[in-house]
Amino acid sequence: MNIKIIGKGYPIVMFHGWAMNLKIFEPFVELFNIKKYKFILINLPDIHNEMIWEQVIEQIDCSLKKISVSEFDLFGWSLGGQIAIDIYFKNKTKVNQLYLVSTTPQFVNSEQWKLGLEKSVFENFSNGILSDLQKTLNKFFKLQLMGQKNRKEHQVFLDLHISKEKINILSLQNYLKHMQMKNYFDAIQQISCQVNLISGKKDKIVPIGSQHELLKMVKNKRYLFIDEASHIPFLSHSEECRSFMMQNYE
Repeated sequence: MNIKIIGKGYPIVMFHGWAMNLKIFEPFVELFNIKKYKFILINLPDIHNEMIWEQVIEQIDCSLKKISVSEFDLFGWSLGGQIAIDIYFKNKTKVNQLYLVSTTPQFVNSEQWKLGLEKSVFENFSNGILSDLQKTLNKFFKLQLMGQKNRKEHQVFLDLHISKEKINILSLQNYLKHMQMKNYFDAIQQISCQVNLISGKKDKIVPIGSQHELLKMVKNKRYLFIDEASHIPFLSHSEECRSFMMQNYE
């Protein structure tokens, strides 16, 4: 696991999604005044078979504590949003705000939740990364960009900065297992700081209907739902997302 720090001001800690890395945030971070904000971009650690989820969160939290920031905000995208929630509960007195971007309380459909993906989708990805990792990642990227007018441009970015990085296949599978099993219904309702929801109405992975349900669970909230965005709104509609965030710091 590694960390990249950009800027010298108020800290905002950022967690990426499944099969990604911290480079996904760099074009977005470039839009901000780095004299006023310090972006702490965290690469999620690899998960080994013997590790339980609490150990993963503890490892991330320990790395964050080494930076020694007295207060900060958390920005989590997709799977990173769930991680941001876990990190929040380990740092409640330090966290002022949560940004949950394309985040869901549960990725997989169940009796309790019908606004996710079918379990078979996760099983296909898990099997696919064993048989053809590159093909599976390309399929995943296209799913995230579906409905975007500038999807080809973003596909090139993902191919250059994400898929060419060294990827631990076993770790990808173990993260998928977490995404299949875990839910955050109770945790979300216990968050006391301000929660900022950012989502795209064309998202095929975390449907906009799930965000309306999420709004019902959150106590202190603001939200930005972008009509033409899909699963990566901070990449496809970066200026709208930046402006929404800046309203919290003016």
